[in-house]
Amino acid sequence: MLLIGLFAAASLGVLPQLQSTSTLPAGLQATNQIVGAVGINDALHATPRGIGYDGVAGLLITKSNGTFLCTGSMLWTGVDVLTAAHCLTDDAGHLDVSHVDAVFFPRSGGTAFLTGKSYRVETGYDGSVISDDDVALIRLTSEAGTGIDRYNLFRDVLSSSDVYDVVGFGGAGVGATGATIPAGTRRHGFNTFDVLLGRSVLLSDFEVHVAKPDGGAARTLTGGGGKDSPWRYPSQADDGTVLALHG
Repeated sequence: MLLIGLFAAASLGVLPQLQSTSTLPAGLQATNQIVGAVGINDALHATPRGIGYDGVAGLLITKSNGTFLCTGSMLWTGVDVLTAAHCLTDDAGHLDVSHVDAVFFPRSGGTAFLTGKSYRVETGYDGSVISDDDVALIRLTSEAGTGIDRYNLFRDVLSSSDVYDVVGFGGAGVGATGATIPAGTRRHGFNTFDVLLGRSVLLSDFEVHVAKPDGGAARTLTGGGGKDSPWRYPSQADDGTVLALHG
């Protein structure tokens, strides 16, 4: 399983079991953290080219209070980069971005610089540290060339036993001490889920489905979806209402 570029910095202890919640258990703390802009480099010992990570971008994001570094993932369209909403917004969740440079290291060699053209933050994001809506899209001015991997969305059900491969340009470290290795290098590592936060709204076979985080009680919410008229961009409000686009 490959989960790329959607993780806020967090200090998490080892929990005895998976929990589905909108807040962290007592004694644990999470923060939305982005770092000041640094030079982006491709240390090949960290993530060699050509092994599936070359669609992961270092994002240099200019906001009203400075330029910051985040991570993003090239989607299958070749012009859309998925990232965290808090990378593009102020503390209240309002869009706050004037320029984005997406830096890729293609498997063919060299460095590719692509520029953001437009930005979309998930409806309902309010700047919260823990939020199902902390996702955003960056539309680029031009399509990614060959050598830059493209990714589909993960639509399966997660559990506490799943191991995930996380990739990004942020600082590195361990939960007890936080980031101790500077940001700016593309790195990857493995971990398992300690806490599963929020709800599970899934897209599959062009339809929208909802399930408990453990995969139980799954049911289909929509109908009439197809290749030429799919359901897209589902989101869920705090009262449980699910919204999606059709067509």
